[in-house]
Amino acid sequence: MTVTLDSDKKDEEVEMPVKSDKDSFSAMEAVGMDRALDNSESYRNNDLGPQGRWRNGLCDCYQVILCTPMCIMATCCSTIELSQVMTRLGLDWCGNPDPAKAAGTFATIVLIMLCFWASSVMLFGLVTVPCMIVYSVTIYTRTRYEMRRHFQINSQYCHWCHGAAEDCAITFCCQCCATIQMARHTHYEHRYHYKFDTITGLPEDAPKLVEFDEP
Repeated sequence: MTVTLDSDKKDEEVEMPVKSDKDSFSAMEAVGMDRALDNSESYRNNDLGPQGRWRNGLCDCYQVILCTPMCIMATCCSTIELSQVMTRLGLDWCGNPDPAKAAGTFATIVLIMLCFWASSVMLFGLVTVPCMIVYSVTIYTRTRYEMRRHFQINSQYCHWCHGAAEDCAITFCCQCCATIQMARHTHYEHRYHYKFDTITGLPEDAPKLVEFDEP
């Protein structure tokens, strides 16, 4: 397209580039392809957790069939399943990064839960329940924070304390959904099925996120 500019001295003609409909469509098509690639099954089906965002949303736990071991464990005792996720990430029983002690995380938290249940039956719940709530929220928050840091996932709604406030709120409000989301993220669930009886909740041939010495 040619545009004529009037001035006191002379008229100037300037060529103005104009994008055709075909070019505009190509640009829109490229954006659509990028979005499709971002949401593709190949992205969600990585053996190890994808970087930069969660494999599944927090409320996508409904995709897990209710009678599956992962859902049963998360519903009945999410803290035990969390301990398996903590072991995968190389965390100790307090949620601190320590691969040297990660192998004992599962057994330690199972022992803590057994002591908690026993004390509750013996009518010491007024003391143990508040302590257990504080402990659970602490290890959930630290585990979710360390997982986001490991997979470079930014917080979505609250960035206070590098997103730790959001991690705390999510785990306090819905530990079950948070546990399933973390357990599904680290490994592709349809290739590495969840197992009750391992310290990581994974088969023996599953790749490790963090190297640690197994007992």
